[in-house]
Amino acid sequence: LLAGFMAVCLILTLLPATAMAADMVAEVGGTQYETLQAAFDDVENGDTVRLLKNVTIVPEGPDQDVLYPQMTLDTSITLDLNGYTIGYEIPKESLPFTPVLISVNRGTLTITGDGTIDAECGYNNAYGVDVYGGAVVVENGTYTGALTAIQVTKGTLTILDGTFKQADTVSTAAPEYAKHVI
Repeated sequence: LLAGFMAVCLILTLLPATAMAADMVAEVGGTQYETLQAAFDDVENGDTVRLLKNVTIVPEGPDQDVLYPQMTLDTSITLDLNGYTIGYEIPKESLPFTPVLISVNRGTLTITGDGTIDAECGYNNAYGVDVYGGAVVVENGTYTGALTAIQVTKGTLTILDGTFKQADTVSTAAPEYAKHVI
């Protein structure tokens, strides 16, 4: 009887941890995070941020025609996509701004892990990554541009491997923009 009671107590103490782990999207050195931006905010130079599941970003920004980062990075890290996808929740309406999934402001972002960065955002212009003062090294993965998968505003981009393509909506509506994917 006591053993049964102890087993039930043990199971009940594990339930909240299991439920919380399901909400975590990334981990750095054993610490898990609910958002990718929280992981980016907590990293140090040389750390690896590893995705634990697909990350879907709801585009948010100002009511003006500007590039607007959804997440920013100011540190040199490796982003291990771990086979998962970072992308947008497709908005039901036209956006007044152009969302950018990740803006690399300083440091070097090395992307690996054979996952996907998908800038498909319905019939809205959207970028996957904007290099805005830092550097990006693409080791592998798939990158979808709507209009641009990786934009270099100021900095450097090194592509070692990977697949780059237009988002379905852009390739249907404006196939001539394929030259802008990178």
